Amino acid sequence: MIEAIESDAPAVTWGVGLFETMLVVGRRVPFLADHHRRMSVSANWLGFPAPDRENFARVVRDAIAAVADEEAGVRCSWLATDPDLDDENSWRLAARARPLPNTVLARRGRGRVTILESDLVRTVPNHKTTSYLASILGLRRAMASGADEGLFVDEQGGILEGTMTNIFAVRENLLITPSTDRILPGITRQWVIDHAGEVGLDVDLRALTCADLLGGSFMTSSLTGLAPVRAVDGRPAREPFEAFEMLKREFHEAVGLPP
Repeated sequence: MIEAIESDAPAVTWGVGLFETMLVVGRRVPFLADHHRRMSVSANWLGFPAPDRENFARVVRDAIAAVADEEAGVRCSWLATDPDLDDENSWRLAARARPLPNTVLARRGRGRVTILESDLVRTVPNHKTTSYLASILGLRRAMASGADEGLFVDEQGGILEGTMTNIFAVRENLLITPSTDRILPGITRQWVIDHAGEVGLDVDLRALTCADLLGGSFMTSSLTGLAPVRAVDGRPAREPFEAFEMLKREFHEAVGLPP
């Protein structure tokens, strides 16, 4: 059970908080330590106390105890509840497990993306903060246009990441993805980069183009896993390719999902 947070808490009035969304497979959370590490790195960079590792694991474990589905999601938040943001006692961990959202299932199944206008910008893109309005607006715009995910761009129109996902393209033996300078360093994204060499791919870190996406691309996130991009702004993209299928099989094996 999640305790109520006062309406004047910094997490509510200012959006001061961090969160991690994690996959649950058979009441187990793959990469749990990586998620705690990313939250702690962000807290330290932002000048906030970091959550205790054991408490983080306990709160997540308690949240998923009643999960009935083989596959689900759990969100663990580190929220500022009192004004003294330097005091660890002003912060609270809260977690809740839920079935996979329909938006995740749509990304997995349909894979339709749209490129967003450059007016939508995540102010601290390297960190998963609860100030998430740009991502919510971007996803709403995408869904209103008939897509399942919206993609943020830089000032030159280079594609950076999705509102809820990281993005990759494959060109022959090259795996292309934006660097972490202006995107969230996704846990699944890093897994893909770390295992690219096992399927014969070298990694090139740069912003993507629409042509990159149409030539063969895929999205990643903790809940989405690895999902192919099948259409970009209504234009059909190349169907899944061998290297992607190999990576997806390896990922499913790593997290305990069927092939």
